[in-house]
Amino acid sequence: MATTIKQLLDQLEYSNNFQIIFRSNKLPDSPLDSSQIHYLNPIHPLAIHLIGRHEHEYLHSLSSEQQINLIHHLESNSAKLLVFEDGSNIPNPFLEQCDLSIITFSTNEKLTISSMLSELDELSLREVGLPGSFVVVFNQGIFITGKSGSGKSELLLSLVDKGHLWIADDLTLFRLCNHTKIVASASENLSSFIHVKNIGPINMDYNYGLGSRLKQHRLAACVHLSNNIIHTTNETNRLNPQKTTRILGQTFPELNVDSDSNHLTLLVENYARQLNLENWNYSAANNIKTIEIS
Repeated sequence: MATTIKQLLDQLEYSNNFQIIFRSNKLPDSPLDSSQIHYLNPIHPLAIHLIGRHEHEYLHSLSSEQQINLIHHLESNSAKLLVFEDGSNIPNPFLEQCDLSIITFSTNEKLTISSMLSELDELSLREVGLPGSFVVVFNQGIFITGKSGSGKSELLLSLVDKGHLWIADDLTLFRLCNHTKIVASASENLSSFIHVKNIGPINMDYNYGLGSRLKQHRLAACVHLSNNIIHTTNETNRLNPQKTTRILGQTFPELNVDSDSNHLTLLVENYARQLNLENWNYSAANNIKTIEIS
Protein backbone atom coordinates (compact mmCIF):
# COMPACT_ATOMS: atom_id res chain seq x y z
CA MET A 1 0.00 0.00 0.00
CA ALA A 2 1.93 3.01 -1.30
CA THR A 3 -0.63 5.69 -0.43
CA THR A 4 0.38 8.37 2.07
CA ILE A 5 -2.12 10.18 4.32
CA LYS A 6 -1.66 13.31 2.20
CA GLN A 7 -2.50 11.39 -0.98
CA LEU A 8 -5.39 9.69 0.79
CA LEU A 9 -6.96 13.01 1.75
CA ASP A 10 -6.39 14.40 -1.76
CA GLN A 11 -8.33 11.50 -3.22
CA LEU A 12 -11.08 11.41 -0.61
CA GLU A 13 -12.09 14.93 -1.70
CA TYR A 14 -13.79 13.13 -4.61
CA SER A 15 -15.11 10.13 -2.67
CA ASN A 16 -18.78 9.48 -1.97
CA ASN A 17 -17.84 7.33 1.02
CA PHE A 18 -16.01 9.96 3.06
CA GLN A 19 -16.26 13.64 3.94
CA ILE A 20 -13.26 15.69 5.05
CA ILE A 21 -14.07 17.68 8.20
CA PHE A 22 -10.61 19.07 8.88
CA ARG A 23 -7.27 18.72 7.13
CA SER A 24 -4.15 19.36 9.18
CA ASN A 25 -0.96 20.81 7.69
CA LYS A 26 1.03 18.16 9.54
CA LEU A 27 0.82 15.32 7.04
CA PRO A 28 3.66 12.78 6.76
CA ASP A 29 5.09 11.62 3.42
CA SER A 30 5.69 8.06 4.59
CA PRO A 31 3.49 5.38 2.97
CA LEU A 32 0.70 3.74 4.93
CA ASP A 33 0.28 0.06 5.62
CA SER A 34 -2.42 -2.01 7.31
CA SER A 35 -0.56 -2.09 10.65
CA GLN A 36 -1.09 1.68 11.04
CA ILE A 37 -4.90 1.51 11.04
CA HIS A 38 -6.97 0.49 14.07
CA TYR A 39 -9.84 1.49 16.28
CA LEU A 40 -9.15 4.29 18.75
CA ASN A 41 -6.41 3.10 21.09
CA PRO A 42 -4.94 5.75 23.43
CA ILE A 43 -2.44 3.26 24.83
CA HIS A 44 -0.88 2.40 21.47
CA PRO A 45 -1.54 5.34 19.10
CA LEU A 46 -1.24 4.59 15.38
CA ALA A 47 -1.36 6.80 12.29
CA ILE A 48 -5.09 6.29 11.63
CA HIS A 49 -7.71 5.73 14.32
CA LEU A 50 -11.25 4.57 13.51
CA ILE A 51 -13.97 5.87 15.79
CA GLY A 52 -17.11 3.76 15.63
CA ARG A 53 -20.15 3.86 17.91
CA HIS A 54 -18.39 2.46 20.99
CA GLU A 55 -15.34 4.72 20.58
CA HIS A 56 -17.67 7.68 20.08
CA GLU A 57 -19.45 6.91 23.35
CA TYR A 58 -16.09 6.70 25.11
CA LEU A 59 -15.05 10.15 23.84
CA HIS A 60 -18.31 11.70 25.08
CA SER A 61 -17.78 10.15 28.49
CA LEU A 62 -14.62 12.25 28.91
CA SER A 63 -14.55 15.81 30.15
CA SER A 64 -13.40 18.57 27.79
CA GLU A 65 -10.04 18.68 29.57
CA GLN A 66 -9.62 14.90 29.21
CA GLN A 67 -10.51 15.13 25.53
CA ILE A 68 -7.86 17.82 25.01
CA ASN A 69 -5.27 15.72 26.84
CA LEU A 70 -6.19 12.73 24.67
CA ILE A 71 -5.70 14.81 21.51
CA HIS A 72 -2.25 15.94 22.67
CA HIS A 73 -1.36 12.34 23.56
CA LEU A 74 -2.41 11.01 20.18
CA GLU A 75 -0.63 13.76 18.26
CA SER A 76 2.61 13.38 20.23
CA ASN A 77 2.58 9.64 19.48
CA SER A 78 2.36 9.88 15.68
CA ALA A 79 -1.43 9.80 15.23
CA LYS A 80 -2.39 11.78 12.10
CA LEU A 81 -5.96 10.96 11.10
CA LEU A 82 -9.24 10.26 12.91
CA VAL A 83 -12.05 8.59 10.98
CA PHE A 84 -15.46 9.06 12.60
CA GLU A 85 -18.28 6.71 11.68
CA ASP A 86 -20.77 9.39 12.77
CA GLY A 87 -19.81 12.98 11.98
CA SER A 88 -22.95 14.56 13.42
CA ASN A 89 -21.75 14.85 17.03
CA ILE A 90 -17.95 15.12 17.09
CA PRO A 91 -16.77 16.57 20.43
CA ASN A 92 -15.81 20.26 20.15
CA PRO A 93 -12.17 19.87 21.29
CA PHE A 94 -11.56 17.61 18.25
CA LEU A 95 -13.10 20.20 15.93
CA GLU A 96 -11.11 23.04 17.46
CA GLN A 97 -7.65 21.43 17.40
CA CYS A 98 -5.25 21.75 14.42
CA ASP A 99 -2.96 18.71 14.69
CA LEU A 100 -5.16 15.75 13.68
CA SER A 101 -7.02 15.52 10.39
CA ILE A 102 -10.64 14.41 10.70
CA ILE A 103 -12.88 12.68 8.16
CA THR A 104 -16.25 10.98 8.48
CA PHE A 105 -17.60 7.80 6.93
CA SER A 106 -20.63 9.05 5.03
CA THR A 107 -22.34 5.80 4.03
CA ASN A 108 -24.95 3.73 5.83
CA GLU A 109 -22.50 0.87 6.25
CA LYS A 110 -20.66 0.31 9.51
CA LEU A 111 -17.10 1.66 9.59
CA THR A 112 -14.67 -1.23 9.98
CA ILE A 113 -10.96 -1.80 9.57
CA SER A 114 -11.65 -3.92 6.50
CA SER A 115 -13.76 -1.17 4.88
CA MET A 116 -10.99 1.37 5.47
CA LEU A 117 -8.30 -0.98 4.16
CA SER A 118 -10.45 -1.74 1.12
CA GLU A 119 -10.71 2.00 0.38
CA LEU A 120 -6.94 2.41 0.74
CA ASP A 121 -6.18 -0.60 -1.42
CA GLU A 122 -8.44 0.71 -4.16
CA LEU A 123 -6.88 4.16 -4.07
CA SER A 124 -3.30 2.91 -4.06
CA LEU A 125 -3.90 0.64 -7.05
CA ARG A 126 -5.50 3.37 -9.14
CA GLU A 127 -2.71 5.86 -9.68
CA VAL A 128 -0.44 6.43 -12.64
CA GLY A 129 2.05 9.04 -13.79
CA LEU A 130 2.07 9.83 -17.53
CA PRO A 131 4.32 12.13 -19.58
CA GLY A 132 2.50 15.25 -20.65
CA SER A 133 1.18 18.62 -19.50
CA PHE A 134 -2.17 19.40 -17.92
CA VAL A 135 -4.06 22.66 -18.33
CA VAL A 136 -7.59 23.77 -17.46
CA VAL A 137 -9.25 25.71 -20.28
CA PHE A 138 -12.75 27.08 -19.72
CA ASN A 139 -13.09 24.62 -16.82
CA GLN A 140 -12.19 21.65 -19.03
CA GLY A 141 -9.18 19.61 -17.90
CA ILE A 142 -6.99 19.00 -20.96
CA PHE A 143 -4.06 16.54 -20.96
CA ILE A 144 -1.48 17.56 -23.59
CA THR A 145 0.67 14.76 -24.96
CA GLY A 146 3.25 14.37 -27.72
CA LYS A 147 6.83 13.37 -28.38
CA SER A 148 9.69 15.17 -26.69
CA GLY A 149 10.16 18.53 -28.39
CA SER A 150 6.66 18.61 -29.88
CA GLY A 151 5.80 21.82 -28.02
CA LYS A 152 3.73 20.63 -25.04
CA SER A 153 5.30 23.07 -22.59
CA GLU A 154 5.18 25.94 -25.07
CA LEU A 155 1.47 25.33 -25.62
CA LEU A 156 0.85 25.21 -21.87
CA LEU A 157 2.77 28.46 -21.42
CA SER A 158 0.78 30.13 -24.19
CA LEU A 159 -2.53 29.05 -22.62
CA VAL A 160 -1.51 30.26 -19.17
CA ASP A 161 -0.43 33.56 -20.71
CA LYS A 162 -4.00 33.94 -21.99
CA GLY A 163 -5.38 33.51 -18.47
CA HIS A 164 -6.05 29.77 -18.32
CA LEU A 165 -4.97 27.65 -15.36
CA TRP A 166 -2.38 24.89 -15.26
CA ILE A 167 -1.62 21.88 -13.07
CA ALA A 168 1.41 20.00 -14.38
CA ASP A 169 4.15 20.06 -16.98
CA ASP A 170 6.23 17.16 -18.29
CA LEU A 171 4.68 14.61 -15.90
CA THR A 172 1.03 14.44 -14.80
CA LEU A 173 -0.22 12.19 -12.00
CA PHE A 174 -3.67 10.65 -12.46
CA ARG A 175 -5.92 9.05 -9.84
CA LEU A 176 -9.18 7.18 -10.30
CA CYS A 177 -11.84 8.44 -7.86
CA ASN A 178 -15.36 7.09 -7.38
CA HIS A 179 -14.64 4.46 -10.05
CA THR A 180 -15.25 6.94 -12.89
CA LYS A 181 -13.54 10.29 -12.24
CA ILE A 182 -9.92 10.72 -13.27
CA VAL A 183 -8.27 13.54 -11.31
CA ALA A 184 -4.94 15.06 -12.37
CA SER A 185 -2.27 16.56 -10.14
CA ALA A 186 1.44 17.40 -10.32
CA SER A 187 4.50 15.84 -8.79
CA GLU A 188 5.43 17.93 -5.75
CA ASN A 189 9.02 18.30 -6.98
CA LEU A 190 7.84 19.87 -10.24
CA SER A 191 4.64 21.60 -9.15
CA SER A 192 5.92 25.18 -9.69
CA PHE A 193 8.01 24.76 -12.83
CA ILE A 194 7.69 24.14 -16.53
CA HIS A 195 10.63 23.54 -18.86
CA VAL A 196 10.52 25.36 -22.19
CA LYS A 197 12.85 24.42 -25.05
CA ASN A 198 15.70 26.92 -25.61
CA ILE A 199 14.76 28.79 -22.43
CA GLY A 200 15.01 26.23 -19.63
CA PRO A 201 13.01 25.97 -16.41
CA ILE A 202 10.48 28.72 -15.65
CA ASN A 203 9.11 29.26 -12.17
CA MET A 204 5.46 29.82 -13.02
CA ASP A 205 4.55 30.88 -9.49
CA TYR A 206 6.97 33.81 -9.80
CA ASN A 207 6.04 34.69 -13.38
CA TYR A 208 2.26 34.32 -13.19
CA GLY A 209 1.46 34.02 -9.50
CA LEU A 210 0.03 31.22 -7.41
CA GLY A 211 -3.41 32.03 -8.80
CA SER A 212 -2.41 30.58 -12.17
CA ARG A 213 -1.98 27.06 -10.79
CA LEU A 214 -4.55 24.56 -9.55
CA LYS A 215 -3.76 21.71 -7.19
CA GLN A 216 -5.90 19.21 -9.06
CA HIS A 217 -8.71 18.99 -11.60
CA ARG A 218 -10.85 16.41 -13.32
CA LEU A 219 -9.70 15.15 -16.73
CA ALA A 220 -12.09 15.86 -19.61
CA ALA A 221 -10.08 15.19 -22.79
CA CYS A 222 -6.63 14.88 -24.35
CA VAL A 223 -4.84 16.86 -27.03
CA HIS A 224 -2.04 15.07 -28.86
CA LEU A 225 0.61 17.09 -30.70
CA SER A 226 1.91 15.36 -33.79
CA ASN A 227 3.76 16.24 -36.98
CA ASN A 228 2.17 13.31 -38.84
CA ILE A 229 -1.43 14.52 -39.07
CA ILE A 230 -3.40 12.99 -41.92
CA HIS A 231 -5.85 15.65 -43.06
CA THR A 232 -9.29 14.43 -44.02
CA THR A 233 -11.87 15.85 -46.40
CA ASN A 234 -14.67 14.41 -44.27
CA GLU A 235 -16.11 17.53 -42.64
CA THR A 236 -17.96 15.69 -39.87
CA ASN A 237 -14.90 13.76 -38.72
CA ARG A 238 -12.80 16.90 -38.83
CA LEU A 239 -15.18 18.84 -36.61
CA ASN A 240 -16.01 15.96 -34.29
CA PRO A 241 -12.93 13.70 -34.03
CA GLN A 242 -13.67 10.13 -32.93
CA LYS A 243 -10.20 9.22 -31.67
CA THR A 244 -10.06 8.27 -27.99
CA THR A 245 -7.47 7.33 -25.40
CA ARG A 246 -7.70 5.27 -22.19
CA ILE A 247 -6.31 6.24 -18.79
CA LEU A 248 -6.82 4.00 -15.75
CA GLY A 249 -9.50 2.07 -17.58
CA GLN A 250 -11.54 5.16 -18.53
CA THR A 251 -12.00 6.39 -22.11
CA PHE A 252 -11.56 10.04 -23.09
CA PRO A 253 -11.80 11.91 -26.40
CA GLU A 254 -8.48 12.82 -27.95
CA LEU A 255 -7.91 15.62 -30.44
CA ASN A 256 -4.87 15.22 -32.69
CA VAL A 257 -3.41 18.51 -33.88
CA ASP A 258 -0.44 19.47 -36.01
CA SER A 259 2.41 20.48 -33.71
CA ASP A 260 3.64 22.89 -36.41
CA SER A 261 0.38 24.84 -36.47
CA ASN A 262 0.59 28.54 -35.66
CA HIS A 263 -2.84 28.43 -33.99
CA LEU A 264 -2.47 25.70 -31.35
CA THR A 265 -3.71 27.92 -28.53
CA LEU A 266 -6.80 28.92 -30.50
CA LEU A 267 -7.49 25.29 -31.43
CA VAL A 268 -7.30 24.11 -27.82
CA GLU A 269 -9.53 26.95 -26.64
CA ASN A 270 -12.17 26.09 -29.20
CA TYR A 271 -11.85 22.39 -28.39
CA ALA A 272 -12.59 23.22 -24.74
CA ARG A 273 -15.58 25.33 -25.82
CA GLN A 274 -16.82 22.38 -27.89
CA LEU A 275 -16.48 20.08 -24.85
CA ASN A 276 -18.57 22.50 -22.81
CA LEU A 277 -21.26 22.57 -25.50
CA GLU A 278 -21.28 18.78 -25.72
CA ASN A 279 -21.96 18.68 -21.99
CA TRP A 280 -25.18 20.47 -22.90
CA ASN A 281 -25.85 17.87 -25.64
CA TYR A 282 -24.95 20.25 -28.46
CA SER A 283 -22.74 19.09 -31.31
CA ALA A 284 -21.76 21.40 -34.15
CA ALA A 285 -21.19 18.43 -36.46
CA ASN A 286 -24.76 17.24 -35.95
CA ASN A 287 -26.15 20.70 -36.69
CA ILE A 288 -24.50 21.26 -40.07
CA LYS A 289 -27.14 21.76 -42.75
CA THR A 290 -26.45 20.75 -46.30
CA ILE A 291 -26.95 23.68 -48.68
CA GLU A 292 -28.17 22.70 -52.12
CA ILE A 293 -27.01 24.90 -54.95
CA SER A 294 -29.32 24.84 -57.95
